[in-house]
Amino acid sequence: MGDGGIFRSFDNALGADERRVAVGARSRARWLNGRARARLGAARLRSALLRVVVAFAVLPGPVALAREGAPPLVTLTKAGAAEGRTVVLIHGLASNAAVWDATRDALAPDYDLRIAQFAGMAGAPAAEIEGAVLERYTAALISALRAEEGRDIVLVGHSMGGAIALKTALAAPDLVDELVIVDAVPFLAALFFPGVQPAAAAVQGEAMTMGMTAQPRAAFLLQQKAGLRRLLKTEAYRPVVEDWLERSDQRTVARAMGALIATDLRSDLSALSQDILVLAPWDPTIGLLKSQVRLLYEAQYAAARSAKVEIVDGAYHFIMIDQPARFLELLRGALSD
Repeated sequence: MGDGGIFRSFDNALGADERRVAVGARSRARWLNGRARARLGAARLRSALLRVVVAFAVLPGPVALAREGAPPLVTLTKAGAAEGRTVVLIHGLASNAAVWDATRDALAPDYDLRIAQFAGMAGAPAAEIEGAVLERYTAALISALRAEEGRDIVLVGHSMGGAIALKTALAAPDLVDELVIVDAVPFLAALFFPGVQPAAAAVQGEAMTMGMTAQPRAAFLLQQKAGLRRLLKTEAYRPVVEDWLERSDQRTVARAMGALIATDLRSDLSALSQDILVLAPWDPTIGLLKSQVRLLYEAQYAAARSAKVEIVDGAYHFIMIDQPARFLELLRGALSD
């Protein structure tokens, strides 16, 4: 899908002046991309990648996390064995902590679990978040983790949660012992727009936030639900994810999605000494060879000192739902190392 396909419904939701701004921003992004995008010319690759990645990523000094009296930006629910190794489960965009229910039940006998829920996502009250939303989520998570000590903390993040896990490790390396990243990459824009440069991605992110925020609610939900075909193989679980979408705050989702597109953490990963297990989905229906998917993800994590990519067959983006047994096998292997 080309840029026009991604943004066409956004443009339809904008007024004339806003549409001119959005179109101008995308034109500037194309100019910044220059010949790099033209050389790659990967229309088929781009379409296939949109089946693999979420459609729906270090910190400054101390920040104000939310206004006084506002809902917390993150809540951590504790479960499991208090004496075990601490595992923090971090959900993705427009998702709910309940996405980890089966994981929680499987790990509870042996591990000290902390399950995150972010404001504005899937029924959690929206907060008036000042500044960059992903940075505020990250800062809130760090604060919550420091409030109660854990043991050899492992961050397990899906999608947006994977980006937040990486940001947390970069901002507070003393807090994190290991990372398990579930279908998330440090530069998401490169999967949507092969060859895109970081400066252009920042413009693309701004345009995406503007478009998603301006969409009428019905159009927003229709588009997001249609995208689930590329994200979830397990049809029986689709009504659950659709319900999460319906209960998510549109402005918060739009800001977070734009920030994910604009963020490039690839070179920052060289600062991480922690082991990183990256789980990437693959299925014959996505239009890419398994070897191609591996190369794409390994390239994204090339700067990391210790990153390993594992391909999970028969899964789309929600790996832990589509292939729960294989997911748990890989996760337990990482936790026991």
